[in-house]
Parts: sequence; structure tokens; C-alpha cells
Amino acid sequence: MISHSRFRLAELRVAIFFEMLASLPVVRLLTDVLGNHKDLFDEAPFVLPGEPEGPVRLSPDAPRIEFRSKTGKWRMQIALVRADVFLSLGAEEDVLTTAMIFESCSPILDEVAEVLRAPIWRLGAVCERFSLDDDPGAAISKFFCKNQWTENNGPLAELQSFELHARQIRELSGTKVNTWVRCKTGRVSGVTEGPAIILQQDINTLAEDKSKVYAVAERSRFFHAAAQEIDRLNVLYFPETEPQ
Repeated sequence: MISHSRFRLAELRVAIFFEMLASLPVVRLLTDVLGNHKDLFDEAPFVLPGEPEGPVRLSPDAPRIEFRSKTGKWRMQIALVRADVFLSLGAEEDVLTTAMIFESCSPILDEVAEVLRAPIWRLGAVCERFSLDDDPGAAISKFFCKNQWTENNGPLAELQSFELHARQIRELSGTKVNTWVRCKTGRVSGVTEGPAIILQQDINTLAEDKSKVYAVAERSRFFHAAAQEIDRLNVLYFPETEPQ
């Protein structure tokens, strides 16, 4: 049986979205943001020298600046329409919690927003978990599907891969949000290796709603609530006891 306690949190991603900028204030981002977090982003930064010429143009959400840590634990990408902070497992002893969404990741994006001076109109929080499993396709299909589909000669017997992808619109702290849950077969490598059940959860404000601008306090409330909702949905989808 798949239960929420089986999963290990592997990566957090926090994003802010803004109207497209003509260019990024590279010098200020390097001095004011990177300068404050050289302990996290200790690898040489990547800075796109300029927009490529000719018919091939970069998408506005393609990163123009990227900061990284040498261990791969921290990463930040800044594009013309969004900025993302990633926090991943860097070593076997590392432990990630969803509280790091608002405690560790979103404050860095607050500094980016202050430098950019662009209204923030959309927010997102993503987490990825994994659970090692010798036969993840069978584990997921048997958990979500009736026995007649997965046993004997059923159409879902002897699967090599399987995926459940669910989206709902919910109310979160007075704001309508998308909640995405994706459970699929995969393989993890790096800190831990092997076939696994991969659980991805994404909570983001609606792309079609550009009427709201999120100030610092509102962003903090959203990311705090999103972290709690991600954990709540994890338990709801994968309880410790088998559903009756």
C-alpha cells in the first residue's frame, strides 16, 4: 500500500510571475540578491549576455540569469516574466520540509521582486516527493484502480508505467488556486537511486486572473497556506490506513 509516510521530499520550487520586462537589472540582481546569498549560490552565475539576433527568439519565460550552488542543493532562475527558486536534496543526510517553501525559498524571491520593482500577479509552489519501489507501475495502478483492472488478464495488468494526473480549483486563503497532483512511475538518481513512485504537487494562482497584485505580506500568507495544503492533500490522497 502507498501511504504518505513512505514519501521523501526531494525538491521544492517557488515561483513569482510578473508582467514582461524589457530587460533585467543584472547588476543589481548580482549585487543585491546574489551578494546577500553567496553562501547558498556559491557557483559562478550564468548571465545571458543579450537577446539572440535573428528569427530565433527566446521565450519570455526562458531564464536570463541562473544562480546555483556547487552541491546542486540551491538554484534560482530569473526570466523576463517569472523568477523561480529551487531547493533540492544535496546529500543523503539532507531533510526537506514543506515549511521551507515560506521559511527559506520565498524570502529570496521577495528580494528579487524588490529589485525588479514589478507588480507580482501570480504565485506558485511545487514539491516533488519519491518513494522507492521495485514495481512502481503496479503499486500505483493497484492503489487507484479496482482489482478487475489490475489483476489476471485485466487491461492494467503487468504495467511498465502508470500515471494519475488530477487538477482541481480550490479556495486557498480567499484566493482561487489550481491544485495539481501527479503520481507516476519514474526513477530517482543522485542522493538515492532506483525505480520509484514520483509524486508531484503544484499549487498556483489562476493564470487567467491578473486583477490581483500580491504584496509581500500576501505572498507570505499564500506560501504558508500552500505548504500546509500540499501536506494536507498528500495525507488525503495517501492515508496510512487503506480506504474502506
